[in-house]
Amino acid sequence: MSRYCSDSDEYRELSAKFLCLMQTTLSGTIYVYQGEELGQKNVPLSWDPSEYLDIESQNYWQKVRSPHNAPHSVLN
Repeated sequence: MSRYCSDSDEYRELSAKFLCLMQTTLSGTIYVYQGEELGQKNVPLSWDPSEYLDIESQNYWQKVRSPHNAPHSVLN
């Protein structure tokens, strides 16, 4: 949602309803991507990659970081 609208607390509900309405006006079959139905906010940029709880993100971070042996701040 934050790609097209504001996901601030003030406009979050209105933005979500607007995007749902716009999706229904498109041609074709309406479908929801995995995770869209939860309506969660994006992860804050201040989070360190070690704070991600899912295995896929942790494995990806290790894969990206290991060949370079670079600290977190250099890769971002």
